[in-house]
Amino acid sequence: MIRRPLALFVLSSLPLVACDAGPSETSTDLRRGEHAAGDAGRDGEGGPRNDEMACAAFLDELLDDLRDSPTAPWWAYSDVTPGGVIGLAGGSVGVGGGAVTEIMNLPQLCEAIEEELGLPSGYLQPGTESFPGSYVEGCACTDCGMEPGAPGLDAFDNIGLGNAVSPHEIYNPQQLADLAEAQPAWSRSFIQCTDIDLEPYYASGGDEFSIATGEEPFSGVYDGGERAIDGFTTQTRGGLFSGLAGTVQGLSLRDAVVAADGDHGGLANAADGASISNVRVVAPYFGALSGNEVGGVVGSLTDSSLSNVDVESPVFDDYGYSARVGGIAARMRGSTVSNVVVSDLDVEAPAARAGGLFYESRESDVSDGWVDGGLIIVNAGGGAAAIIRASTFANVEASADVRAYTAGGFAYGLQQWNEDDASTISDCLAEGDVSPRDGMNGFPGGDKGGFFGWVQGGTILRSASTGDVSFLTSIDSSYQSSMGGFVGTLYPAHEIAIEDAFALGNVNRALGSTGDDNVGGFAGTITGLGGPTENLAIARSFAAGNVEGVTTGSFVGAVDVDNATITESFALGHHTGDGGCFVGGGTINDDGNNHVADTPCNCTLEPGVSAAPISDFDQPNENLGFAWSTDVWAFEDGALPSLQ
Repeated sequence: MIRRPLALFVLSSLPLVACDAGPSETSTDLRRGEHAAGDAGRDGEGGPRNDEMACAAFLDELLDDLRDSPTAPWWAYSDVTPGGVIGLAGGSVGVGGGAVTEIMNLPQLCEAIEEELGLPSGYLQPGTESFPGSYVEGCACTDCGMEPGAPGLDAFDNIGLGNAVSPHEIYNPQQLADLAEAQPAWSRSFIQCTDIDLEPYYASGGDEFSIATGEEPFSGVYDGGERAIDGFTTQTRGGLFSGLAGTVQGLSLRDAVVAADGDHGGLANAADGASISNVRVVAPYFGALSGNEVGGVVGSLTDSSLSNVDVESPVFDDYGYSARVGGIAARMRGSTVSNVVVSDLDVEAPAARAGGLFYESRESDVSDGWVDGGLIIVNAGGGAAAIIRASTFANVEASADVRAYTAGGFAYGLQQWNEDDASTISDCLAEGDVSPRDGMNGFPGGDKGGFFGWVQGGTILRSASTGDVSFLTSIDSSYQSSMGGFVGTLYPAHEIAIEDAFALGNVNRALGSTGDDNVGGFAGTITGLGGPTENLAIARSFAAGNVEGVTTGSFVGAVDVDNATITESFALGHHTGDGGCFVGGGTINDDGNNHVADTPCNCTLEPGVSAAPISDFDQPNENLGFAWSTDVWAFEDGALPSLQ
């Protein structure tokens, strides 16, 4: 995914006005290049199989078995060409040691061979194969060439050997249902040969099914052949695969309806040691049962790889407090994910927790991801993830709006429990607005940030948030409500480094609240609450939104630790309240060369903070004495800096 530069934020839109007003508008253009994972029709791991080998291998195997019989018919000794023709006559290939050179009724013979070999009707048809100087005439098979309703095509193993050279061919719902109950076959290879519509199957009384089980997962290869399964529905079994430890590629699931107790997802309830690639899940609906870990593709993803996956218009409806929801997967551990898209996400589960891609990412690597629009209404959530721990996220963009008690436009929490599980977030973007969910106007507290709700430790590089952060009700509460344009609360229980980042959104906390409400254009609170603190450093960053609240600062609302360093950063937004201009309450290290806009606000310039005219912020290296890298930042007269 290619990072597009931030469209320039015109400085002339920042008038010198009273402290309760600010920049009139923000102008952003942050989408990256077109996402590479379109339809499920891309080269996945393993590549395409050799169709000619598959057909020939299958027939050779059947003929080999037949030749062992003492009453084998004469045609059992025929040659099978690489293209899958049982060569019977016509030039270069003879039959029965050359005794037969001409077949008068080839269609009738092909039917007889089908019956003898136990093949579905129509699998063999008269055919020829050309060679230099000659040709072969006989009974030909073609891979994936059957009609789905052909007589005798009702078991998963009607066609193919089930290995990598000759996978079993799947054409219809009956074969899928048969495979679901065939435990010995769950380690074999399969190719889907047509689009499969399950609605007529269910309408005729077909039972719900899910392939394999959690205890005995599918460990083979299911190649969807760039085809679709429509209307998969279950209220009891969960995803198409209950357990997945093998490979699924080139498959689309369309209009699935999935609900079950415990973990479940559209493709699989749980994937452990699996490979998933070139998969689309289109318009799935996940209903309200006692689901635990619920994902658009899988419920839980462990020690697996997932690439080139699209989830389009998923709906997650009214899950309870125990549910964890993710557009791709709910809980992910030890996995690698690349090139994924979740579009038009709809999560309405006010008691649950959710993230646009994942609820939780732990010890995993995520690159080139996109949550393209949608709405997340939950108890706690984030546009890309809810909780990130010991993971790397690179080139990930989230534009879903988040309404929750604790919320972040990108994730609600960047968690670190010990020195070994720090995360790195780089070249990422959050575009959605963050606000309380419906029915929470009187609910106290909750960290909210345009990018993260809260951060305990880790590194954030070259990232931005552009959405507004708001909690616009007056409450009488002793709970803290920290809100920031980029992060709500920074808890430096471990080292925290934020470099080359910015926040454009307005941050609004209603006046009249009696709680300890800290609001900042970049960070709401920097606090040691909850344990010992390590160093925190913010460098080369800026905030441009208006700020409104009880304790406010144009960059940080309040600081109550003595090891916070902010350097070469600036803030432009106007803010209400008394106190410091750059930091509303508390102090930071005083040698940071930071700046605020020279506006007539009733605030005090702190040590290490200078005021400058609005016009100076377009070229901070020249006008403010900064040393921002031009490999990271782009500057243009009359506009705010943008990331390259």
